[in-house]
Amino acid sequence: MSKRMTRFALLSCASLTLLGLAAPALAQSAGGTIRIVTSFTVDDLNPAVGTASNFLYDYGANETMMRLLDDGINHPWLLEALENTGPNTWVLTLREGITFQNGKPLDVEALLAAIERQRALAPVSRSALPEGSTFEITGEREITLTTPVPFANVPAVLSQDTIFPVYDVEAVEAVGEDWEQLAGAGIYTGPFILETLSPEGMTLRRYEDYWQGMPALETVDVRFVTDAMARVLAVQNGEADIAMYPPSAAAEVIARTPGMHYVLGGLPAGGFIAFTNVSAAPMDDANVRLAVQYGINYEEIASEVFQGLREVPTGLFASAFEWALAGQHYDPEHAAMLLDEAGWAPGPDGIRVKDGERLEIVALIYPQQPDLPPMTNAMQFQLRQIGIDFQARSVDDINGALLGDDVDWDIGFLSNATVSWGSPDQFFQRYIASSGDMNFAGYANDEVDALISDILATVAPEERLPLLTRVQEILIEEDPYAIMTSVSSGRAVVNDRFRDYVPGTHNIFVTWETAPSEAQ
Repeated sequence: MSKRMTRFALLSCASLTLLGLAAPALAQSAGGTIRIVTSFTVDDLNPAVGTASNFLYDYGANETMMRLLDDGINHPWLLEALENTGPNTWVLTLREGITFQNGKPLDVEALLAAIERQRALAPVSRSALPEGSTFEITGEREITLTTPVPFANVPAVLSQDTIFPVYDVEAVEAVGEDWEQLAGAGIYTGPFILETLSPEGMTLRRYEDYWQGMPALETVDVRFVTDAMARVLAVQNGEADIAMYPPSAAAEVIARTPGMHYVLGGLPAGGFIAFTNVSAAPMDDANVRLAVQYGINYEEIASEVFQGLREVPTGLFASAFEWALAGQHYDPEHAAMLLDEAGWAPGPDGIRVKDGERLEIVALIYPQQPDLPPMTNAMQFQLRQIGIDFQARSVDDINGALLGDDVDWDIGFLSNATVSWGSPDQFFQRYIASSGDMNFAGYANDEVDALISDILATVAPEERLPLLTRVQEILIEEDPYAIMTSVSSGRAVVNDRFRDYVPGTHNIFVTWETAPSEAQ
């Protein structure tokens, strides 16, 4: 079944190519221009709560104090150094010679202003550090962060694009709430200045006084294209250099197409996660959740649906991290036993029944991730073998659907990092802890909450390991809530001009060194 499904997906991809599906019209390639098509749009330039800080980080405008690189380590970026000087104190030392793109110097006063504006206006910034944390200028280039309790996740917090993006607060506040005026205002420090923004896309131009050196590219041209195959065809038709978020099913066809390449890169920090609705039947029963976990054939999904382009998950975290616990695996016999114990008996059509109700699961997916339909198609077949009627429904706003009360769901899929900027702490804090702002279904486990509190306060790796091991044991083997269904790295479809292009960790798509292959 799954092999036929995979072949059908490949044939569909090839058919679209042969039909010549209309691709978006983009500017013609110039020597110093990179043309990118992506599924995610920038629709609000407010750096505190809009989409700007997130996606402008991807394309070289927004920068952060720290940055996670492919070695899995958070390195000083706009900071020269970050030092843990005591259980509750961290000293942030700013680099010299950095300016905003509008020419203003980035000094400690400007940096502190950006930090405090984020904390005042952005819920994600307020919740990222323990309540009562303070930032204070303590030197010509130093800011001291003091937390009320030890807090290990500071390097990751200072790396994340939406928590503490660094921007010129004076310039931002000068536009009031007319955020469109920020296009061209040069409020960030990165190698590329956002020049224009429209519903169709955006353009960025080189910032010639960038602190690391002259950026290799002159222009970054980004177009927002929802349809995955239209993005791939834009590369094939010579209208784009790079297509982001290509469907895995297209890889085999692309490999046979002259001038096109399917590339992978970046540290695998997450993948597709199935969040279960523990607040409503049937997923309020831990045995049902465990049965779903054991009923998914992860290896088949990785090898056949995704053609080996995604890693087989063995737990909540990619195996690249030495503390990741490998306890998740396919075991349909055990899944069936768990459903028997939960009182779900096989019905006449093979779907299990309890108290006259069929075991039906509604899973929410979203169109921005084209790999979700083939994966959930395979899961539908796999889970039916243990008596679960699994159906996927697409929604445009997946976070809104999972956090709201308007849509009924049993499982919600997200493409998300469980190791956020090198650390699992934020995932635990936001998605798993009972107080988390992204705990979609009100999952609550007292031991898990206590372990998360200890993890957040523990800096030493040798002291963190037993805590991390125990919390994973609970979340995988005893009381699951989130199930990793595939592990992914960054991926893109590129033309010959950018054949050596590698997507960076956490969607670092364009840097000051990005250049055509012949120029590298």
